[in-house]
Amino acid sequence: MPNILWIDDEPQWLRRIAGHLPKDFHVISASTVADAVGALNAHGDLDVVVLDLMLTSEGARPVVGQDAGVKLLETIKNAKSRAGHLPVIAYSAYIVDRREDLAALGVESFISKSDAGPNNFVETIRRVISESHKKPAPQPVAAEIVESIRHLVREEIEKL
Repeated sequence: MPNILWIDDEPQWLRRIAGHLPKDFHVISASTVADAVGALNAHGDLDVVVLDLMLTSEGARPVVGQDAGVKLLETIKNAKSRAGHLPVIAYSAYIVDRREDLAALGVESFISKSDAGPNNFVETIRRVISESHKKPAPQPVAAEIVESIRHLVREEIEKL
């Protein structure tokens, strides 16, 4: 059962899509940045984040280019915890001209709100989760250091 954190400050979007999602999708919704951060901290078993890039800051009017959604995306992707490795699907009415910037931030997939039908979300969510499971799990920094030391020790032993 995929665990999905769906972040959108417009509840009608989630209601529109939620009724069409497969029964095996477990959706946790957040409508504010604070709710999203709380959900990320509370749910360590998330498989994917679906994020509205035009998420506003606690009731503020959206301003293109100054949206809390992008700042939240940066926070998620820069996290040192598991949240930093969660795949993110970004969607917005303004996504077309931002794909390169979003890809650089680590977004796995993009959906324009004009193409945001339930089937598109279901297919994208399944694909992104499948692709993320194929990637090797990130090793903690300490494990990388230990592996480097082992490699150096092996090289030194071979020289003997």
